[in-house]
Amino acid sequence: MPRRPTDHVDGELTDQEELDEAFTLVAGRFERREVRLRTRRCLDGLLSGLERKNGWTLAESS
Repeated sequence: MPRRPTDHVDGELTDQEELDEAFTLVAGRFERREVRLRTRRCLDGLLSGLERKNGWTLAESS
């Protein structure tokens, strides 16, 4: 069962924890572990502070 924000010690989740919780909702859609990991890295890159987000910059940021 996913953790709820109120379960956190100080009541606030970090951005990474929020992404972890959101990803657990969709991770089951990807049967293979490799695909789940690749999808997670793509999401991390898309949500990062990179100025330009294309395949090249996302690959370099991982």
